[in-house]
Amino acid sequence: MQFIDNVAKKIDINHGTHTRISAIEGLRAFAVLLVFVVHYTTLIKQWVDVNKIGATFYDFLHYYGNFGVELFFIISGYLIYSIVIKHNVNVADYLVKRIQRIYPSFIVILMIYIALCFAVPSENKLPQSLLPQLLYITQNLLLLPGVFQIKPIITVSWTLSYEMLYYLFLPLFMAIFNFRKLDPNIRKNCIIFVLFSYWLICIVFNISVSRISLFCLGASAYEVKNTLIKEEASNVIGMSSIILSLFSSYIFIYYNYKLPIIHYILNSILVFIFYLCSSLYSNSISKVLTSKYIRLFGNISYSYFLVHGLTLKFFFFVFNKLIYAHSDLVVAFYCLMPVCFILTLMTAIVFYLLVEYPLSLKKPLKNYMEFQSLLSRAVKCNL
Repeated sequence: MQFIDNVAKKIDINHGTHTRISAIEGLRAFAVLLVFVVHYTTLIKQWVDVNKIGATFYDFLHYYGNFGVELFFIISGYLIYSIVIKHNVNVADYLVKRIQRIYPSFIVILMIYIALCFAVPSENKLPQSLLPQLLYITQNLLLLPGVFQIKPIITVSWTLSYEMLYYLFLPLFMAIFNFRKLDPNIRKNCIIFVLFSYWLICIVFNISVSRISLFCLGASAYEVKNTLIKEEASNVIGMSSIILSLFSSYIFIYYNYKLPIIHYILNSILVFIFYLCSSLYSNSISKVLTSKYIRLFGNISYSYFLVHGLTLKFFFFVFNKLIYAHSDLVVAFYCLMPVCFILTLMTAIVFYLLVEYPLSLKKPLKNYMEFQSLLSRAVKCNL
C-alpha cells in the first residue's frame, strides 16, 4: 500500500484548491479515453463481424473517439493562450519549457518504435536504404508529420506536430498584431470572426476543416469565459451539449455521413460548450472531473497517449498468435475492451514514472536516487 501511495503522489500533480484547473485534468482523462476507443476499435476489427455488433454502433464508437483529439486541442488552445496573453513571456524560456514538456517522452517512444522497426520487419515503416532512413527519422524528430503529408513513425505523433506549430505561432502572432494590448472584447470578436469565416469558407467550397482550428476555439474560451453562460445554468447546458454531441454523431453515422463538414463544425462547437461548462464553472460535472482517480488518469494522459497504441499492438500481436482472426468473436469486442484498457493504463503509469515525470515534470535534482528508492521499495513489497 505504501508503494501505491507513493506512486499516486507522483501522479497527483494537484493545483491545490484551483478546481477549474483540476477539472481540465479530468477532461484530459475523458479525451484520452476517447482516443483509446478509436485505436481499440481499429485493431480489434479483424476479429469481429461489425454487423453482428451493430455496424452503426461500431462506426459511431470509432468516429466519436476522434473527438478526443479535438478536446485535447481545445484544452491546449485555452491553456497556452492563457499563458501568453497574460504575460509578456520570454519567448526563449517559453519555448524551452514547451520543448521540455513534449520532447523527452516523445524521443524515448520514438527510439522504441525505431528499434521495433528493425526487430519486427512486418511493422517496419522505415525506408530500405540508410540516407532515406536518416531523413525520415529526422522528419519525425522535427515533428513534421501532420503539418506536412508525411506518414509518422508513431501514429499519434501527428497531433504533436499541430501542438508545436501552435506553440511557435501564438507568440509570433501576439507580437506582430500587438494582440495582448487590445481590448478583451476586440480580441474575442477577432478570434470568433476569423474562426467562423474560415469554417464558412470550408462549407462553401467543401474543404475539409483543419483540426488546427480547434486551437482557436480553445483560445476563444479564455476570452468568453464566464460571460456567455450563467453559473447556475452551466450544469444543464454542459450535460445537454455532450448528450446532443453523442446523439448527433450517431445520427450522422446512421445516415451514412451526410454533410460531414457541417457536422464536424457543429460537433466541435458542442464539445467546446461542454469544455466551457465543465472546466470554467463549478458544478456537478466539474466535481466528477475533479474526483481523485479521474484527475490522476488525466495527469498521465500524455504518457498514456504515447504508449497506449504500442501496448494495444503488442497485445493483439500476441492475441493473433493464440487465436486466429475470424468473425465469430463478437463477445471479445466487449470483454477485451476493459482488459486492453487496464493493460494500457499499467504501461502508461510505468512510462510516466520512469520517463515523463523525471524528465519533464520533476526538478532535475534527486531524480535518479528517488526513482531508485521507489523501485527498491516496489521489489521489497513484491517479495
